[in-house]
Amino acid sequence: MICPFGQSPNPKVIMSRKEKKLDAYVSQVLEVIFNRGLVIPNFYDVRRYVKGQKLTGLNAEKVATNCEFRYRLGNFDCDHNSYISTSDSAANLKLAVHEAGHAMIGLQTGLVLTGVRFFSHTSPPSGSTLLHTPESYIDADRSIRISIRNDLAGNVAQMMVPGCEPTEGYLSTCCGVDVPVVDNCSDLCHAYDQAKRLLQNSNSSLPQSAQIRQIFEAEESEIRAFFERRIFVLKRLANEFMKRPMTGTQIRRLIAR
Repeated sequence: MICPFGQSPNPKVIMSRKEKKLDAYVSQVLEVIFNRGLVIPNFYDVRRYVKGQKLTGLNAEKVATNCEFRYRLGNFDCDHNSYISTSDSAANLKLAVHEAGHAMIGLQTGLVLTGVRFFSHTSPPSGSTLLHTPESYIDADRSIRISIRNDLAGNVAQMMVPGCEPTEGYLSTCCGVDVPVVDNCSDLCHAYDQAKRLLQNSNSSLPQSAQIRQIFEAEESEIRAFFERRIFVLKRLANEFMKRPMTGTQIRRLIAR
Protein backbone atom coordinates (compact mmCIF):
# COMPACT_ATOMS: atom_id res chain seq x y z
CA MET A 1 0.00 0.00 0.00
CA ILE A 2 1.21 3.51 -0.72
CA CYS A 3 -0.36 6.69 0.66
CA PRO A 4 -0.81 9.35 -0.27
CA PHE A 5 0.44 9.85 -3.84
CA GLY A 6 0.13 12.84 -6.13
CA GLN A 7 1.85 14.22 -9.19
CA SER A 8 5.31 14.24 -10.75
CA PRO A 9 8.34 16.53 -10.41
CA ASN A 10 8.91 19.55 -12.60
CA PRO A 11 12.70 19.61 -13.21
CA LYS A 12 12.51 23.30 -14.13
CA VAL A 13 11.55 24.27 -10.58
CA ILE A 14 14.57 25.13 -8.44
CA MET A 15 13.83 25.52 -4.74
CA SER A 16 15.58 28.18 -2.70
CA ARG A 17 17.66 27.26 0.33
CA LYS A 18 14.92 28.73 2.53
CA GLU A 19 12.26 26.54 0.91
CA LYS A 20 14.42 23.43 1.28
CA LYS A 21 14.96 24.27 4.95
CA LEU A 22 11.19 24.63 5.42
CA ASP A 23 10.57 21.24 3.78
CA ALA A 24 13.16 19.62 6.03
CA TYR A 25 11.51 21.16 9.09
CA VAL A 26 8.03 19.99 8.07
CA SER A 27 9.44 16.49 7.45
CA GLN A 28 10.80 16.56 11.00
CA VAL A 29 7.39 17.59 12.40
CA LEU A 30 5.64 14.78 10.51
CA GLU A 31 8.14 12.25 11.81
CA VAL A 32 7.34 13.35 15.37
CA ILE A 33 3.65 12.75 14.58
CA PHE A 34 4.60 9.39 13.01
CA ASN A 35 6.48 8.36 16.17
CA ARG A 36 3.37 9.12 18.23
CA GLY A 37 1.46 6.54 16.19
CA LEU A 38 -0.98 9.12 14.82
CA VAL A 39 -2.60 9.64 11.41
CA ILE A 40 -0.22 11.66 9.24
CA PRO A 41 -1.69 14.93 7.90
CA ASN A 42 -1.01 16.13 4.36
CA PHE A 43 2.56 17.38 4.04
CA TYR A 44 1.63 20.56 2.24
CA ASP A 45 -1.26 21.44 4.56
CA VAL A 46 1.26 21.36 7.40
CA ARG A 47 3.81 23.24 5.28
CA ARG A 48 1.38 26.08 4.57
CA TYR A 49 0.38 26.20 8.24
CA VAL A 50 4.00 26.35 9.44
CA LYS A 51 4.94 28.95 6.84
CA GLY A 52 1.88 31.11 7.43
CA GLN A 53 2.27 31.10 11.21
CA LYS A 54 6.08 31.48 11.02
CA LEU A 55 6.59 28.49 13.30
CA THR A 56 9.96 27.27 12.02
CA GLY A 57 11.74 28.61 15.10
CA LEU A 58 9.69 26.43 17.45
CA ASN A 59 10.59 22.99 18.69
CA ALA A 60 9.25 20.35 16.28
CA GLU A 61 7.59 18.51 19.18
CA LYS A 62 5.50 21.60 20.00
CA VAL A 63 4.47 22.15 16.39
CA ALA A 64 3.53 18.47 16.13
CA THR A 65 1.28 18.92 19.17
CA ASN A 66 -0.29 21.99 17.54
CA CYS A 67 -0.95 19.89 14.41
CA GLU A 68 -2.42 17.10 16.51
CA PHE A 69 -5.13 19.46 17.74
CA ARG A 70 -5.44 21.51 14.55
CA TYR A 71 -6.05 18.46 12.35
CA ARG A 72 -7.71 16.34 15.06
CA LEU A 73 -5.32 13.49 14.46
CA GLY A 74 -6.44 10.12 15.73
CA ASN A 75 -4.41 7.03 16.52
CA PHE A 76 -3.54 5.05 13.41
CA ASP A 77 -3.90 1.71 15.22
CA CYS A 78 -0.46 0.61 14.13
CA ASP A 79 2.27 -1.43 15.83
CA HIS A 80 4.29 1.51 17.07
CA ASN A 81 7.04 -0.05 19.13
CA SER A 82 7.39 -3.46 17.53
CA TYR A 83 6.95 -5.24 14.27
CA ILE A 84 3.86 -7.25 13.37
CA SER A 85 3.35 -10.75 14.73
CA THR A 86 6.37 -12.99 14.26
CA SER A 87 4.22 -16.12 14.06
CA ASP A 88 4.55 -16.21 10.25
CA SER A 89 8.03 -14.94 9.37
CA ALA A 90 7.64 -15.81 5.67
CA ALA A 91 4.54 -13.63 5.30
CA ASN A 92 6.22 -10.87 7.30
CA LEU A 93 9.27 -10.94 5.04
CA LYS A 94 7.02 -10.63 1.98
CA LEU A 95 5.35 -7.59 3.52
CA ALA A 96 8.68 -6.07 4.57
CA VAL A 97 10.16 -6.49 1.07
CA HIS A 98 7.00 -5.03 -0.48
CA GLU A 99 7.12 -1.87 1.66
CA ALA A 100 10.89 -1.56 1.18
CA GLY A 101 10.26 -1.50 -2.56
CA HIS A 102 7.72 1.30 -2.22
CA ALA A 103 10.04 3.30 0.04
CA MET A 104 13.09 3.01 -2.23
CA ILE A 105 11.23 3.88 -5.44
CA GLY A 106 9.40 6.70 -3.64
CA LEU A 107 12.73 8.26 -2.72
CA GLN A 108 14.15 7.55 -6.17
CA THR A 109 11.27 9.43 -7.81
CA GLY A 110 11.64 12.45 -5.53
CA LEU A 111 8.79 11.97 -3.09
CA VAL A 112 8.95 12.94 0.58
CA LEU A 113 9.07 9.84 2.81
CA THR A 114 7.71 10.17 6.36
CA GLY A 115 8.07 6.51 7.29
CA VAL A 116 6.85 2.94 7.01
CA ARG A 117 4.46 1.44 9.56
CA PHE A 118 2.67 -1.88 9.98
CA PHE A 119 -0.72 -3.12 11.15
CA SER A 120 -1.38 -6.38 12.97
CA HIS A 121 -5.15 -5.88 13.33
CA THR A 122 -5.70 -6.63 9.64
CA SER A 123 -5.85 -10.12 8.19
CA PRO A 124 -3.37 -10.70 6.73
CA PRO A 125 -1.13 -8.09 8.40
CA SER A 126 -0.50 -5.02 6.24
CA GLY A 127 1.82 -2.06 5.97
CA SER A 128 1.85 1.50 4.71
CA THR A 129 4.62 3.53 3.09
CA LEU A 130 3.83 7.17 3.85
CA LEU A 131 4.87 9.29 0.87
CA HIS A 132 4.06 12.89 0.00
CA THR A 133 4.35 14.70 -3.30
CA PRO A 134 6.33 17.93 -3.77
CA GLU A 135 4.13 20.78 -4.99
CA SER A 136 6.52 21.30 -7.91
CA TYR A 137 5.14 18.08 -9.45
CA ILE A 138 3.02 19.68 -12.15
CA ASP A 139 3.73 17.75 -15.36
CA ALA A 140 0.58 15.62 -15.65
CA ASP A 141 1.90 12.76 -17.82
CA ARG A 142 5.12 12.45 -15.86
CA SER A 143 3.05 12.59 -12.69
CA ILE A 144 1.01 9.59 -13.78
CA ARG A 145 4.10 7.64 -14.83
CA ILE A 146 5.66 8.14 -11.41
CA SER A 147 2.39 7.17 -9.74
CA ILE A 148 2.34 3.92 -11.72
CA ARG A 149 6.00 3.24 -10.96
CA ASN A 150 5.38 3.61 -7.24
CA ASP A 151 2.30 1.38 -7.43
CA LEU A 152 4.29 -1.38 -9.13
CA ALA A 153 7.40 -1.06 -6.94
CA GLY A 154 6.32 -3.34 -4.10
CA ASN A 155 5.32 -6.13 -6.48
CA VAL A 156 8.62 -5.97 -8.41
CA ALA A 157 10.61 -5.93 -5.15
CA GLN A 158 8.87 -9.14 -4.09
CA MET A 159 9.63 -10.75 -7.44
CA MET A 160 13.34 -10.06 -6.95
CA VAL A 161 13.71 -11.70 -3.54
CA PRO A 162 13.48 -15.52 -3.58
CA GLY A 163 10.63 -16.81 -1.43
CA CYS A 164 8.78 -13.48 -1.50
CA GLU A 165 7.19 -13.75 -4.95
CA PRO A 166 3.52 -12.64 -5.02
CA THR A 167 0.96 -15.23 -6.05
CA GLU A 168 0.02 -13.39 -9.24
CA GLY A 169 3.59 -12.76 -10.47
CA TYR A 170 4.31 -9.45 -12.18
CA LEU A 171 1.27 -7.18 -12.30
CA SER A 172 1.79 -6.60 -16.03
CA THR A 173 0.74 -10.22 -16.61
CA CYS A 174 -2.66 -9.45 -15.05
CA CYS A 175 -3.64 -6.82 -17.63
CA GLY A 176 -6.63 -7.96 -19.64
CA VAL A 177 -6.60 -11.38 -17.99
CA ASP A 178 -9.26 -12.55 -15.56
CA VAL A 179 -6.97 -13.87 -12.83
CA PRO A 180 -7.25 -13.45 -9.03
CA VAL A 181 -4.80 -10.87 -7.70
CA VAL A 182 -4.07 -11.99 -4.17
CA ASP A 183 -1.16 -9.95 -2.85
CA ASN A 184 -1.28 -6.60 -4.63
CA CYS A 185 -4.90 -5.93 -5.55
CA SER A 186 -5.03 -2.29 -4.37
CA ASP A 187 -1.74 -1.45 -6.10
CA LEU A 188 -2.94 -3.02 -9.36
CA CYS A 189 -6.30 -1.21 -9.28
CA HIS A 190 -4.68 2.18 -8.66
CA ALA A 191 -1.98 1.65 -11.30
CA TYR A 192 -4.60 0.47 -13.82
CA ASP A 193 -6.72 3.59 -13.22
CA GLN A 194 -3.66 5.81 -13.59
CA ALA A 195 -2.69 4.09 -16.84
CA LYS A 196 -6.19 4.65 -18.24
CA ARG A 197 -5.78 8.36 -17.49
CA LEU A 198 -2.48 8.34 -19.34
CA LEU A 199 -4.14 6.76 -22.40
CA GLN A 200 -7.09 9.15 -22.62
CA ASN A 201 -5.71 10.77 -25.77
CA SER A 202 -4.08 7.67 -27.22
CA ASN A 203 -4.50 7.00 -30.97
CA SER A 204 -3.17 3.45 -30.79
CA SER A 205 -5.14 0.67 -32.50
CA LEU A 206 -4.19 -1.76 -29.71
CA PRO A 207 -6.80 -2.71 -27.12
CA GLN A 208 -6.54 -0.59 -24.00
CA SER A 209 -5.52 -3.60 -21.88
CA ALA A 210 -2.61 -4.29 -24.25
CA GLN A 211 -1.46 -0.66 -24.04
CA ILE A 212 -1.65 -0.74 -20.25
CA ARG A 213 0.36 -3.94 -20.21
CA GLN A 214 3.05 -2.22 -22.31
CA ILE A 215 3.15 0.68 -19.84
CA PHE A 216 3.43 -1.69 -16.89
CA GLU A 217 6.16 -3.75 -18.58
CA ALA A 218 8.21 -0.62 -19.31
CA GLU A 219 7.92 0.58 -15.71
CA GLU A 220 8.67 -2.88 -14.31
CA SER A 221 11.82 -3.00 -16.43
CA GLU A 222 12.98 0.35 -15.02
CA ILE A 223 12.22 -0.74 -11.45
CA ARG A 224 14.02 -4.07 -11.93
CA ALA A 225 17.12 -2.32 -13.25
CA PHE A 226 17.08 0.00 -10.21
CA PHE A 227 16.75 -2.87 -7.73
CA GLU A 228 19.33 -5.06 -9.47
CA ARG A 229 21.96 -2.44 -8.67
CA ARG A 230 20.72 -2.14 -5.09
CA ILE A 231 19.43 -5.59 -4.20
CA PHE A 232 21.53 -5.73 -1.03
CA VAL A 233 20.00 -2.42 0.10
CA LEU A 234 16.49 -3.74 -0.56
CA LYS A 235 17.15 -6.85 1.51
CA ARG A 236 18.83 -4.91 4.31
CA LEU A 237 15.91 -2.48 4.51
CA ALA A 238 13.39 -5.33 4.54
CA ASN A 239 15.30 -7.04 7.35
CA GLU A 240 15.12 -3.85 9.40
CA PHE A 241 11.37 -3.62 8.78
CA MET A 242 11.11 -7.12 10.24
CA LYS A 243 12.25 -5.59 13.53
CA ARG A 244 10.42 -2.26 13.71
CA PRO A 245 8.68 0.54 11.81
CA MET A 246 11.06 3.25 10.62
CA THR A 247 10.92 6.98 9.97
CA GLY A 248 11.98 8.47 6.65
CA THR A 249 15.19 9.78 8.25
CA GLN A 250 16.09 6.32 9.54
CA ILE A 251 15.38 4.78 6.13
CA ARG A 252 17.47 7.35 4.24
CA ARG A 253 20.38 6.82 6.64
CA LEU A 254 20.20 3.05 6.25
CA ILE A 255 20.12 3.32 2.44
CA ALA A 256 23.11 5.68 2.48
CA ARG A 257 25.25 3.31 4.56
